[in-house]
Amino acid sequence: MFVCQILSFRNKNIAFALAPCFLACFLAIASFLGGHSPEEVWLKLKKDYKDTLVSNYYIWPAVQMLNFYFVPLVYRLPLIQIVALMWNTYLSWMANK
Repeated sequence: MFVCQILSFRNKNIAFALAPCFLACFLAIASFLGGHSPEEVWLKLKKDYKDTLVSNYYIWPAVQMLNFYFVPLVYRLPLIQIVALMWNTYLSWMANK
């Protein structure tokens, strides 16, 4: 909620602006916590970041469009949770491969 107030979600493209930062932070932190050196983390970011970001932009806009246009209200949250589970599994795989 606090982030929403700070960023004032009037901009509909906020996900496109924040996704690159969040993905880079996730991949870097996951690598650091995995015991990699800063050089290895940098190489991993250079190798995997672009593919992960492109995958993010393929998946989430399509899922959100389908969700809001075609999915009944009672099924929207379960759909997003299922896709988020698959997305987080993919992120973990990318961070640890």
